[in-house]
This record gives sequence, C-alpha cells and structure tokens, in this order.
Amino acid sequence: MILRRVIKHFRNQEWTAIFLDFLIVVMGVFVGLQVQNWNAARADRVLEREYLQRLLVDVDNSIVQTQGTRGFMAYQSDKAKLVLDSLLACQLAEGDRDDFAYGLSVMGKVVPSTYLLGTLNEMQSTGKFSILRNTQIKDSLNALRVEAQNEQKLILPIAARAGPSMAYMDAWLVVVSDIELDSRTTIGWSDIELDFEALCADTKYRGALTITRTITQLYIDWNDTALGKLAHTKGLLQAELGITPNSTEAAP
Repeated sequence: MILRRVIKHFRNQEWTAIFLDFLIVVMGVFVGLQVQNWNAARADRVLEREYLQRLLVDVDNSIVQTQGTRGFMAYQSDKAKLVLDSLLACQLAEGDRDDFAYGLSVMGKVVPSTYLLGTLNEMQSTGKFSILRNTQIKDSLNALRVEAQNEQKLILPIAARAGPSMAYMDAWLVVVSDIELDSRTTIGWSDIELDFEALCADTKYRGALTITRTITQLYIDWNDTALGKLAHTKGLLQAELGITPNSTEAAP
C-alpha cells in the first residue's frame, strides 16, 4: 500500500508527500530496530544475571571445598611436626602416641585448591562471556582460570619430587589392625607396628619427612592464595547481584 501511494505521489510530482512517505518508512524501520535491540538487550540482562548467580554458586562451593582441604592439610602438618619433634628428641609421650600414629598415616596427603569453573567454561565456549558488563568481574574470573592452570602445571613435577620420600615413609607404616585405609580412616597407636627407637635412628626418614612437610606447606600456601582470589571474586559477584555479605538474597 505504501509503495502504491509513493508511485502515485511520484507520478503527480507531489514531492512533499513523497518525503513524508519516505520519512514514515524510515521511522518505522528505526522504531522496529530499536524495539528489537531493546528486547535483545533485555534478554541479555536476564541471561547475564542467571550466569552471575551460577558463577557465585561455583565460587562459593570452591571456597567451601578449599577451606576443607586447607584445614585437613594444616592439621596434618601439625601432626607431622609432632612426629619430627618426637624423632629428634627420640621421646614419645604416651598421650601423643595416637597423634604420632595418625601423623605417620596421613603424611604427604596433599590436595590442590578447588576451582569449580564449569559455568565459566560454558560461557567462554559458547561465546557468552562477553555478556558480562563488569570488567572487574571478568578480570577476576580470568585470574582464577590462570591460577588454576598454573597450579595444575606444578602438581606433576612436585609429585615426582615427593614420590621417593613418600614411598620411603610408607615402608615404615605397618598397619596390623583389620581396618580399611581410606581418606576417612583414623589410625591409632594400637593399629600399627613400629620400632620407635629404630625410626629415631633413621636420618633418611627425617629427611623425607622434612621434604614432605615442605610440600604440604606449599599446598597450604596455594590454598591460601586460592581462597584470597575466590573471596575477592565472590565479593564482586555479590556486589553486582546486590547481595550483602551476610545475606543470600539477591536484589531483584
């Protein structure tokens, strides 16, 4: 209909009417594009918020798991110190025997930091990472990925360094009780067979123990670094979502 009217105005050389018709068409196209862009932007903001909420869940879970492994390794390191001090003095108080045995059993059991990057990986693989408008959040998420990659690269060389020491120490641990050894098993003095005086005289064992404690402390330091970066990212995500630190409710 617009085309027929334009042709009619053109034949009649009604230039003002032609200009008005052209203006109507242009304005119609412009308004249509603006509405389309507005709808797309609105959909992006909804999707962005969903991703921010999922990222916050990933970061929260990463913090909880890393705090747990960090606590375990710190406890293990304390028990390793008890073992080393007892061997250097070649004395073991009866009240420390269970802790000494437990220290022997968990020595060198290290756990890397936890970086749950599922949502971040999904966003980057699908091209949705650019939907995030907050550059601080994007930089912080990228920093988490880099830290996770760097830590992962060092795990195998460190494991190779610790392997001989761990193998030597494990050879001293003879469990005589009928229990299944796993990550939740608590070994006591009555569960092992040990010549304490012979172990005191073994300087190679003390050297292996020192190396293992150093590696455990390295993992603890990694955990501390991870917790710092994760806490920073969590704060940025909470601020973006309108969540106060002591609340789990997001602003609408």
